[in-house]
Amino acid sequence: MRTEKDRFLPNEPAEQANYFQTLFDQILRNEGTKGIYSLLDSLSIPVFFLDKNERVVFKNTAAIELSDFYITSIDDEEITSPDILSAIVKKMGNGRTIFIFQIELQNHQGKGICQEIIAKNVFDNENSLYGRIIIARSISPCPRLQKSDEEERVFAEAMVESAALLGSSLNLEDLLDKILELTDRVIPHESTNIMWIEGDRFKVVRARGYRTQRLNNFTKGLNARVEDFPSMVQMVKDGKPLLLPDTSQYPGWKTAPEFAWIKSYMGIPLRVKGRVVGVVNLDSGEKDFFKKSDLPHMQAFADLAASAIANANLYQALQDEAAESTSLFKAATALLEAGGDINALASRITQTVHHDFSTAHVAILLINETTGKLEQIAQAGYSSMQTHTMDLNGKGLAIAAINTRQPVYVENVELDPRFIRDSDLTRSEFDIPFVIQDNVIGVLNLESPEINGFNERARRIILAYAQRAAAALENARLIERMQKHEFQMSLVNRLTQISLQTSDFNEMLVKQVTTLYETLQPDGILFIISHEELRNITNGYALARTEEAAVVLNRTLQRNDLAQQMGQYKDLVITDGKINKPNVPEKHENPLKAFILHSLEADGIKLGTAIMGYFTTHVFSDTEIQFFHQTIDQIALGVAKNLSILTANNRAREAENLRKATATLTSTLNLQNVLESILQTAVGAIPSADHGLLLLFDEKNHVFKVRAQIGFSNPNIFTLQLRRHEGMAGVVIGKKKAVLFPDVTKEKIEYFGQDDPILQSQRCWIVAPLLQNDRVFGVIELASKEPHAFSENDLNTLVSFADTVTAALHNAQLHNEIQQIAITDMLTGLYNRRGFEELGQREILRSKRTGAPLSLLVVDVDYLKQINDEIGHSAGDMMIKAIAECCKKTFRQMDLVTRYGGDEFAILLPDTPLDHASEAAERLRQVVTNSPVNISGKVINLSVSIGLAGLQKDKDTISSLFEKADKALYNAKRNGRNSVSVFL
Repeated sequence: MRTEKDRFLPNEPAEQANYFQTLFDQILRNEGTKGIYSLLDSLSIPVFFLDKNERVVFKNTAAIELSDFYITSIDDEEITSPDILSAIVKKMGNGRTIFIFQIELQNHQGKGICQEIIAKNVFDNENSLYGRIIIARSISPCPRLQKSDEEERVFAEAMVESAALLGSSLNLEDLLDKILELTDRVIPHESTNIMWIEGDRFKVVRARGYRTQRLNNFTKGLNARVEDFPSMVQMVKDGKPLLLPDTSQYPGWKTAPEFAWIKSYMGIPLRVKGRVVGVVNLDSGEKDFFKKSDLPHMQAFADLAASAIANANLYQALQDEAAESTSLFKAATALLEAGGDINALASRITQTVHHDFSTAHVAILLINETTGKLEQIAQAGYSSMQTHTMDLNGKGLAIAAINTRQPVYVENVELDPRFIRDSDLTRSEFDIPFVIQDNVIGVLNLESPEINGFNERARRIILAYAQRAAAALENARLIERMQKHEFQMSLVNRLTQISLQTSDFNEMLVKQVTTLYETLQPDGILFIISHEELRNITNGYALARTEEAAVVLNRTLQRNDLAQQMGQYKDLVITDGKINKPNVPEKHENPLKAFILHSLEADGIKLGTAIMGYFTTHVFSDTEIQFFHQTIDQIALGVAKNLSILTANNRAREAENLRKATATLTSTLNLQNVLESILQTAVGAIPSADHGLLLLFDEKNHVFKVRAQIGFSNPNIFTLQLRRHEGMAGVVIGKKKAVLFPDVTKEKIEYFGQDDPILQSQRCWIVAPLLQNDRVFGVIELASKEPHAFSENDLNTLVSFADTVTAALHNAQLHNEIQQIAITDMLTGLYNRRGFEELGQREILRSKRTGAPLSLLVVDVDYLKQINDEIGHSAGDMMIKAIAECCKKTFRQMDLVTRYGGDEFAILLPDTPLDHASEAAERLRQVVTNSPVNISGKVINLSVSIGLAGLQKDKDTISSLFEKADKALYNAKRNGRNSVSVFL
């Protein structure tokens, strides 16, 4: 619509395009640009200027408002590119004309608008494209949308008119003619016919629109077997319409030569009570004439037509059989008018019988397929006093009629012991069972305040009517069952799709509970997860009609005690807020006064509990309960699927960790490396663990000592020692099995370490023993600051891991003992030459890495050969042992003291500069001098010669360092022995 501020614009599109080209030229030449921009910004119509590279040079405010929209079609042709300008430019190309076309736009909220586009390419003096002008004007209403609405309106009018016309006649012949006439209103076509199915054959009962009268007559006489035409077989089998845009492409297309002209075909089944009784066929000589979008319309019309045909057939049958009574005719008509709602139908039947047969009381009772009881669903006349639910094994005339499958008439109820008084007014009673194919579905109960209130003629008419009423009730029940089944299957399918499409457990649970809540629309719904592994992910999910109730429901999710209490029941139905079950508190934190509880379990695994209910008193039907159980069982399958995936992933992770652990542990026999790898892998395998200790059992001193740790920053952790019976280690060794300590602050464990600041911050522990053939190697202890952080699955994982690593630990200890023997001198207990070379080289490398000084002493016992020659080698051994004891007294624990060979010792001093090493060498010389040896009563004074050398970091190895110290030793001997010489 043109506004006042647009009044200076030309009216014609071409003039507008030229007008904006002038402005575009001025903008590019920077002539009055500011004023032009202000002018264009005031326009109510969108204006765009683009340069030759499709960049926007200018767009006014109205154009900016289009940024929330994306383009869906140009001139009724749908496009996939959502960008408005790109689509328009593509449509324009490089043409020189003024382009005028219509576009449809839509925003993300679904709002649709239409615009008329006036566009022009602008060329420079050299005929080169240097810009584009695009103007948009609003069009209302959108022609294509209007056309779609018009089509829907026409179809709706056609359906209303069809319903009126089809319902206006119960004559089958007239009805078939009207169906063909009305088909033209629903879907255009060239010819159509109605095929009726009788057993395994079909015949054409009506035809219309064929090209010649001969062809029309030929069609009407067509009679063949269903199995000979694949298209018919397909529609009869699945009850769905068949669309063949191109009949030549359908492998099962079979037709007579007279119908070779048919290129496009649509077949719509006529369905009655879920069974295909016929087909409406539509033909066209043009390929792709019928569209998929036509199917819903045509099927809706076919269902309407089928219903009319069924009513006409039923009416005809009733009319034939009820000719003897006007009352029966009126009653049968009432059946047709009642529709497919079983309660409405039952109410209409009781009202009709009560009015037309002058009964004082009439009721319909049907057998509940779920409970197996007889339940009253409708009544008319005076009301009954007793319950409307009866046991099929009980007494009563209605029960007798059902059990015998024969009508029961009692002229005087006072004389029949089977009678159960339901009203003081009743004097006679007539009960007719509803029998469908030898199955009893219920009973029609009539009572009269008069003796013999129903004469023979009345009983005959009522009996005939009851037979038809039974068919109508069964039909309505089938429809209701199908609708309910479709509804249930639709919900179950949606829940299944969510389960299949979503692997994230929390996301899946939220979507499924939301879907169930929105479908069933209770006041509240609550899913409590009780499975330990799943509860680590989420406690559950709750939805409620009010925010306050939702808060309360969500609070219950956090309560483990309530989850356990509710979880002890597989099923529970509460109607009035009182839980008359043991061990369940009446004052439960649950705002739902009436609810259904059903266990969430699959494959025998309890996963949680589902609760659905209302804030007020509510009586749940068996159908509601059964359906809730069914849907919860379906959700349980999805939950179980996620649990299986979670369990499989955990087991795979555990197996992989065990594999890595085994590979790591078997790759080394260094005891400390093994210990550290064991603990590191154990912590990595259990995500909840953030601290860990590995304690080895010292069999000599009978204590546990910390040999590896993770997460503890205090180095004093390695000073902790426990006696065999103390702490958690003592508990698991005593029980010879792993133990989970959910919260050690509540455990009474002797010397656990609660008072130790190193350990007291850790609340939850899992501890596994390292045992092999009842031999105790140690324990693995994993910890978390959070109480209840570990699960039984975590404990089982640690047990599996401990069993796997014990053998590796045993091997490492054996290797360590063997290695210790291999590098130890048997006479002195000091390291031997091999130990000196292996351990010494490590110290060399460490010193080079850290920059710390390192010194070496080479010590030789003076005159040892002379002592051996004079007294014997045993005396020499005693002297060597005495020198070894002097070395042990003189040097530190960290110093490497070795018997290098014979009478020669090598002592490596880490972190010791040469001057300090010289002082240590002098102390050793003096200690030896002051430590004479008594051999067989003869006192022998000892002395040693010592050579000393310091590490040169860039050059020395353990061998070169020894050579330098050995040269210094040679100088000490040459200088008279019993002296210290330094290599310079």
